[in-house]
Amino acid sequence: MNRSPVWALDVEPFVKRILRHQITVDPGQVICLLQRKGSSSFVQRGQSICELSGEGVLLIPVIDSVGQFEFASDPPVVDCVMIGFQRQLIEETLQNSREDLNESVRISIFEAKTTVKPEPQKMPSLIRERSIKDLRNPPVNGSATHFWYESRVREVISLCFFGGRSDDSLFCSQHNHLTDVRIRRTKQFIKDHLDQPFDLHAAAEFVGCSPHYLSRTFSESEGTTISQYQRHARIARAAELLLTGKYNINEAALEVGYNSPSHFSKAFRQEKGMLPSQFLDIKNNSSLH
Repeated sequence: MNRSPVWALDVEPFVKRILRHQITVDPGQVICLLQRKGSSSFVQRGQSICELSGEGVLLIPVIDSVGQFEFASDPPVVDCVMIGFQRQLIEETLQNSREDLNESVRISIFEAKTTVKPEPQKMPSLIRERSIKDLRNPPVNGSATHFWYESRVREVISLCFFGGRSDDSLFCSQHNHLTDVRIRRTKQFIKDHLDQPFDLHAAAEFVGCSPHYLSRTFSESEGTTISQYQRHARIARAAELLLTGKYNINEAALEVGYNSPSHFSKAFRQEKGMLPSQFLDIKNNSSLH
């Protein structure tokens, strides 16, 4: 196996359509296995140290004896890339960042005196979708490939070796932010069209999602349906108009989209706990004191 400070090996071309394949690695290295599909195991002294089935990332210290990666799959296709580091080099590189490393990574690099059983990690989406492809297909030739591989390997280290927020939690954060924006825009759409029947399709187009998705996420986020929120917004606006003294009950009802006085009174009572006439009486009595 290559003894350079850092090396990368694309396993896929060697393993495709082969039921079993072995790759030998020398001691004094740390191996990072990026596997998208298939099955693999790391064997030392005839014993399987760890296994990975399907997608994941494994960081394996090869301590005191030659080890072998054995690949098998059913169907016979393995899709993975191996990156090897001289142990001394990776220790020196990450020494100042030791406390920020994932616990399993820190143990594998700094604390393993004998072969430890690594725990597979979830593969970040950037590794799955970009880094593996980049490692297999560098866009440069000659001496420039050294710098290219170094940048890709550093990317793998930054995404797979360190703790903190994962790209999945980042996705969740971005998703939640987008949901919040859509909810705010939906509320504004409703307030801008209080005098009109609510058009779910128009609102969904306005905020940029499907009608069904908008209806579901609004209810989940607000704990109320869109129609209930519209009623709340209409009655709140009608109450404001009544308080100005410039609108009677029928006029306020029409301003917020109620053509039927009885429907308006029913909705007003559901929201305010009293009829519009009672609301006006309280307002007028208050103004007398």
